[in-house]
Amino acid sequence: MEQFKSVLKSLCISDENIANEWTSKIESQYLEKNRYYHNISMLDKKMGLIEEVVESESLKSALILASIFQYFHFDAKVDRREENCDELKLFADQAGLDVSVTFLIVAIIK
Repeated sequence: MEQFKSVLKSLCISDENIANEWTSKIESQYLEKNRYYHNISMLDKKMGLIEEVVESESLKSALILASIFQYFHFDAKVDRREENCDELKLFADQAGLDVSVTFLIVAIIK
């Protein structure tokens, strides 16, 4: 989980309150008891791999956000992609991310 926290902080969200709010929200989602695979441990592993392999900071951020929001809401029986994309858009708006980057990430998720 330490990899997860450090990577989120590196996304350069200027408002610390927003960064803390979203960190808590993401942790809460990925720590749900019904998650056996798409959980905080898997997210942490993905982030570690992205950090290790990807050199471009902008691509790294896009892949990290895609990884976070791909299974933000998860139910094996229900397609939650639209909800996950909506959460990403809300995050991007509150964090002040570039709109073009947001649409790229939505395309990756869908």
